[in-house]
Amino acid sequence: MLEGVPDGAIAYIMANVIQSFDDDHGVRVLGNCRRAMKEGGRVLVVEMIIPGPSEPHLSKLGDIEMLVHTDGGRERTRQEYEALYERAGLRVTRIIPTASPWSIVEGVAN
Repeated sequence: MLEGVPDGAIAYIMANVIQSFDDDHGVRVLGNCRRAMKEGGRVLVVEMIIPGPSEPHLSKLGDIEMLVHTDGGRERTRQEYEALYERAGLRVTRIIPTASPWSIVEGVAN
């Protein structure tokens, strides 16, 4: 996924992938999806979204785990995902909460 992804999909779905990378590598993965997807396609990233500073959430523990186990990976806020998508030529259309601590960050071509 750092080199490329299969061409022509209408949706690229990744779970707990972007959290493993620093911003530059995360943008590379998202950008590869952007370049490969069909017109009208979507990128769906399933990750924990860090809420406001005083809100308890499992993502904050996950952020510490990423600090320890990766080289620059981390959990991110909504604004940080929006910035990553923007750099990759995508626009976040919505963040879909689930019944779990994970949300789905949906993006389309900018």
